[in-house]
Amino acid sequence: MRKFDLSKKVVAAVLTGTLALYTMPVFAASKDEVVYSKINGNNEDYSTIVSDKITNDQREEYINDLSNLLNIVNTSGDETFTQDGNKIVWNANGNSLSYQGDTEQELPIKTTVTYKLNGEEVTADELKGKEGRVSITVNYENLDEHNVKINGKTQKMYTPFIVVAGLLINKDNNENITVTKGKVVDNGKNAIAIGMALPGLQESLDLSKSDVDIPDSITFEMDATDFEMNNIISYVTPKLIEEADLDIFNDMDEIFDKANELQNASNKLVDGANQVNEGASQLKTGMSSALSGANTIKLAVEESRNSLVNDKSSALKQSQIESIGQSSAKSAKAGIVSQESSIKQTADSGIESQSAVIKSQMVATAKQIAEATAISTAKQVAEETAYNTAKQVAEETAISTAKQVAEETAYNTAKQTAEETAYSTAKQIAGTTAVSTTKSVYDNLLKNNIISTEVYNELVSSIDQDTIKNASNSTIEAQEKTIKANADKTIESQKETIIANADKTIESQKETIIANADKTIESKKETIIANADSAIEAQKDTIIKAADMGIEAKKATIEAGAMASAKQIAETTAYETAQAVASSVGQQVGETVASQVADAVKTEALKQVASSMDTLADGLGELTDGLEQLNNGTEALSTGTQELSDGMTEFNEDGIKKIANYINGDVKDLKERAEALKDLANDYNNFSGIDEN
Repeated sequence: MRKFDLSKKVVAAVLTGTLALYTMPVFAASKDEVVYSKINGNNEDYSTIVSDKITNDQREEYINDLSNLLNIVNTSGDETFTQDGNKIVWNANGNSLSYQGDTEQELPIKTTVTYKLNGEEVTADELKGKEGRVSITVNYENLDEHNVKINGKTQKMYTPFIVVAGLLINKDNNENITVTKGKVVDNGKNAIAIGMALPGLQESLDLSKSDVDIPDSITFEMDATDFEMNNIISYVTPKLIEEADLDIFNDMDEIFDKANELQNASNKLVDGANQVNEGASQLKTGMSSALSGANTIKLAVEESRNSLVNDKSSALKQSQIESIGQSSAKSAKAGIVSQESSIKQTADSGIESQSAVIKSQMVATAKQIAEATAISTAKQVAEETAYNTAKQVAEETAISTAKQVAEETAYNTAKQTAEETAYSTAKQIAGTTAVSTTKSVYDNLLKNNIISTEVYNELVSSIDQDTIKNASNSTIEAQEKTIKANADKTIESQKETIIANADKTIESQKETIIANADKTIESKKETIIANADSAIEAQKDTIIKAADMGIEAKKATIEAGAMASAKQIAETTAYETAQAVASSVGQQVGETVASQVADAVKTEALKQVASSMDTLADGLGELTDGLEQLNNGTEALSTGTQELSDGMTEFNEDGIKKIANYINGDVKDLKERAEALKDLANDYNNFSGIDEN
């Protein structure tokens, strides 16, 4: 390409190869296309020339083409063409060909060039011969816009063109050369500045420039003396994203699922923290009531003790002594009944003194049982799940693989048979028809008296059937691919039936296939179970912690149950023992000593009851002190659980939820946008037009 003088206001940029080396493979031919476009230094009057090459792979006589180009010229030979609108038929004569033409069609990339000298914007003409810091910015605007569904929403995206632009700079009158998003290559006399731009990609990926700045322009800068402009060459192609570039997203679906699991788990933690906080509040209220009740009981016991110690009444009257003498055992036993509440309270006090040991032992036992049960259950579930899953996958894979192999085999066999039959039949028919046609011609000549009988007989006898058949066979051989293609179309129309029949065959063998798959899995059962057990062992600590947490959540219930059972046993034992002792003593007491015994019993009983009530009062004092400490602890617990609840809510809202929303929002959105860009690039397969065949 020749160098244009700035005095003619020409260039600054040349757009080369919007579809450079973009090939569309077809049955008979393939088409390559390169687009050249020129613009002047003032961004005006660009002209576009398109060069197309058709490779005639099958050496077809005629090639159907489609093009919107004007002034089409064959640049490779003398093949001619006929044109009807955009439809073109080339008389290819079995040759490949190249042609070019003009177009007024708008390019998918709009190019604008601006110039600055020492920071001030100037025109291309004003810049010529000047000295100072020169800045040339080439801006590329993507016009190939599409509406694409992204994450369920319609978004505006662009075909992902990548632009590489280069400028050859003479170092005799230029130095300190730079280029944005590119590199300067210096060979001593000249420098080549090469930059890159991705117009429309910022919008297609919906990224903020504050996060990632994707360039849509290239700026060349230099310190110039006697500035002279050279051509800027821009190469444009839609091949920005390849299939392999999307491999990074292969595991993203699993990550999306895990993000949802994380969010669900975090929601459960928040609910659990709220429940713990609610329980702590209830415990705090209950402990306040318990402390108040303990103080009330303590005062009542002290009043009862003082009353007993100051009791000065006589033990029994004479009439009562006689009655006691007659039913001493019954009276003694009844006395114990009257003290049932006191006896049971004393037993309860003994149990309360051991409450910490009883509670801790019961909770520890519950944890041990829960841990063992959790591990055993987890292993059993894991083993059954692993085995059943492996069995199901093996069965489904065996059936699917058998069906796929059967379908492909049936279809390929039918296709091969149809091709061979069609080709063989065509050759046979062509040979027989050619011989028959030749004789028919001679018959018509004889019938119309154009030749005599002698000549006719001579011609008929001279017919060489083998030669004629070989000639016709040569014609058929030249059409072999067309014949086979037609046969393939017939088989293609029957493809569903062929596949359905193959599937029926496999379906009839389904039980055998599944049985064989099951045998394979059965032979690996021990390994599968061992792997499942290993997986559970690896999570053993987590399972145990979960079981412990479950027991901890029910700790209060377990402790309460343990204390209730212990108290019930102690109360029953103390009461029954007291009754047995009283009955035995009462039976041994005679009427003559009833009064002395009654007084002695009263005195001794009062002493023992007073002593017991002293002990009970002391115990109640310790109980109220302990309850007061426990009340203070429950207040601290309530405050802590409230902080835990608030913290978990904040963690869920500001942490987990944002992470999950980011993964299922921005990351998923970016994945779908990348896949959509790949599809847009693949869909952009021509500029000037291409026939579907």
